[in-house]
Amino acid sequence: MKRLGLIGAGDIVQSHIDAALKTGFTPQVICGRKDSERARKVSLHNPGVVFARDLEELLEYELDALLIALPADIEMQVIEKCLEKNLPTLIEKPVSSDPTVLGRLVNLNLENVRVAYNRRFYSSVRSFQSSISSEPGFVQITIPELSTLKKSDSRIKAKSILENSVHIFDLLYFVFGKITLTKIRPVIVKGEPIAVNAEVEFAQGSAGNMSILFNVPENYSIRYWGNSKNMELCPIEIYKSCSQIELRPPTSRYPVKTYVKNLDFWNLSKEDQLLKPGFFEQYSDFYRFVNGYNVGSDLATLADALCALEIGLELVKSFNYS
Repeated sequence: MKRLGLIGAGDIVQSHIDAALKTGFTPQVICGRKDSERARKVSLHNPGVVFARDLEELLEYELDALLIALPADIEMQVIEKCLEKNLPTLIEKPVSSDPTVLGRLVNLNLENVRVAYNRRFYSSVRSFQSSISSEPGFVQITIPELSTLKKSDSRIKAKSILENSVHIFDLLYFVFGKITLTKIRPVIVKGEPIAVNAEVEFAQGSAGNMSILFNVPENYSIRYWGNSKNMELCPIEIYKSCSQIELRPPTSRYPVKTYVKNLDFWNLSKEDQLLKPGFFEQYSDFYRFVNGYNVGSDLATLADALCALEIGLELVKSFNYS
């Protein structure tokens, strides 16, 4: 069993603990901010997890790996203190919404640090990725941000792209290769962006459109058309594909000719039903990583995280003129 130190006590941490326990880790100690009550409650809820009053106390423990699960405005000095231990480290995405911080980390060539972009490990995404043709296709991406709110200002919209939409940017990079945006165009109504649209090209040859929507009820989706098939993740947790469409003639009950897709549905994996989707496979990969098996790892690197952030910054720049 590998001893895991937990830095941060937000809502996501319990999902990390649950997955770690299932994959060979022993979550040993947790800390948050100094004398964090949230960290104390997490330790009480998880027998065997010791509460540490601060980061310095946690780093005194004998550990095999670290999880850093702190907000996106994480301070560089916190990361640096953790890196001094030279332990395999998993950092919650997006690590930082500041490209200077991420750039400094990338320049350090930290081979033992990975980023927890768990959507890479969804069973739906794995099925989608394995079905993509080697030939280029057309891709349509829809990213609805702040969909449960009626209104939000530009600052909140920019924050949502840099801290949340990056999940999808990384996923696109993982499936299709490096992303290039062209013809970025915000849709402005009464001085506020309601959407941003861009044409996208991928290193592997596919191309298409990306639409960021704000404050509207919609699902995240990635749709792909190629090699006489169409495949989609909508929402991202659900995969379905279609290679044939059926013409149905008018009937007395519905006197209109219709075209109906013959859909093949994928089955949600057992692990994604028991744990937060993607977390079991992510922690299985991280366990192999901790044991030195880096070849074939699908964990995101800090450079990957910087790529995702840079895509977000391009989109934000199109409407955030302040």
